[in-house]
Amino acid sequence: MGDWAGAPRVEGSLHYRESDPYAITMLIGMGDSPVEWKFARDLLAEGLIEPAGEGDVRIVPPQDGRDEVTVLLSSPDGRVTLLCPPERLATFLRETVDIVSIGDESGYLAIDGALGALLDGESR
Repeated sequence: MGDWAGAPRVEGSLHYRESDPYAITMLIGMGDSPVEWKFARDLLAEGLIEPAGEGDVRIVPPQDGRDEVTVLLSSPDGRVTLLCPPERLATFLRETVDIVSIGDESGYLAIDGALGALLDGESR
């Protein structure tokens, strides 16, 4: 993939909410307008073990002598490759499971309210 020694360092953060239990939000750039990426929590879990993802977000565990997890993001505006310590990602993932256990996500969705709002909007 190339030599990363001269690559710029990018600040970012991961967020998880029980109100959106299937998704992880990644904010890249901590300035006035960070770029937001949402992807499945399952994608992160799988990507820590084996290459995962086929679309805009792909995650590759440490390999080829690297100590970092590779996160590949692509959009019509461009692509970026991020390198993340696997321990930090694993800790974050465990913290999400403390909030909502894997397999229990559907119990945290407000489907009735969302469906009601959608139907109410269509009836106007």
